[in-house]
Amino acid sequence: MKDFSVDAPKLTLEKLREWEQTTTKDPTLPPPLRTESETWSYIWRAKSGSKRRFAESDSKASEAESDPAGSRTITTAKRGSSDDKTIPLTDPQFSKMARENGILSMIGSREPSNIMDICAILETGRNSPTPGQTEFAAFRSDVEISGNEISVEVVVLSILKRCDLPYKRALNQPFTKFPSKVGFNDGLSVAKPDLVEGYFAPAFEPYDFERPVGDSAIPTQCEYPIAMSHLTGDFKKLGGDFRCGQHQAAYNAAFLVYARDQAGIAVNGPDKVDAAFVGSFICDGERLQISVHYSSKDSSGKTVYHQTPVFDRNIRMNRASFTHGRKHLRNLQDWAQENANEIRLALIAHDMQSDSDALGESIVGGPRKVISPVSMDDKTVKK
Repeated sequence: MKDFSVDAPKLTLEKLREWEQTTTKDPTLPPPLRTESETWSYIWRAKSGSKRRFAESDSKASEAESDPAGSRTITTAKRGSSDDKTIPLTDPQFSKMARENGILSMIGSREPSNIMDICAILETGRNSPTPGQTEFAAFRSDVEISGNEISVEVVVLSILKRCDLPYKRALNQPFTKFPSKVGFNDGLSVAKPDLVEGYFAPAFEPYDFERPVGDSAIPTQCEYPIAMSHLTGDFKKLGGDFRCGQHQAAYNAAFLVYARDQAGIAVNGPDKVDAAFVGSFICDGERLQISVHYSSKDSSGKTVYHQTPVFDRNIRMNRASFTHGRKHLRNLQDWAQENANEIRLALIAHDMQSDSDALGESIVGGPRKVISPVSMDDKTVKK
């Protein structure tokens, strides 16, 4: 291939730009303000068969916008696409738009009807060994030297209980398959929680999500998706913007609440009035805040989404606070898994009952179990 740079001394930068302008097939456009090396790069591409402008030659389907609160990035749709008008989480208008869509702040939210049951479950003791001073000292030092959200995420994940199949954990998977414009997400960007936990979609077989629930139950597009998650978590760098984290947690949890509401209606009617079954947590390695979420109708009949904190403490202060926070996190995981399993079994039973009704026979005896809050009588001590 010819080396075009050998002709460089014969041409001035102005002539190079003039030549480039004539190759764009749009002579009305002014010559771009580029360096000489950039212009030569464009000429090489053009003479090699590419007629695209240099500024567009390396463009991709999406662009990353830096998150001012940390090191993560939020991906937005390519300019000119149908999603160009969605508001990302980092936009100052996000919280206002979310409130207009029915996602209430903590101040505007009401406590769920089962708040006392939830608090008692989170306070339940565990039979696993209490963290020693060495474990706490390692956690505190790891948080201290963490420089971004990813580092905090790694540290906090170490104190969560492991997930055993078919229950699993997924990190940083956007809800790209979730239906758009269902009310609470109108005009807002796709949710991308840092963490969700739930059952593998195959664990719901033979239930067919496509019929009554659809993509709200399986919002992620991956090889091994999670269905009907009841827990979401978000991480912030040490000393990060917790107010932004609260908006993010409320928005992410609304996706899970919506999916459960749709599944509950499909099975045997909605859940108990104003009862919460979805949980979330935010943690920057020092402060841990746990909230529960549910939906209700306001006076105009619009669906609104509530966020109620049930735990908020500095877990890096001393070993006692660390132990207390770890216990609440693991009990939250157990509570969310029990709620997810309850709706999973109800969906499977409903599917089997529907099939048997179609055949004119009943293969599921007795009335179906009503989805209700987990009672303390059924709560066993977990590891």
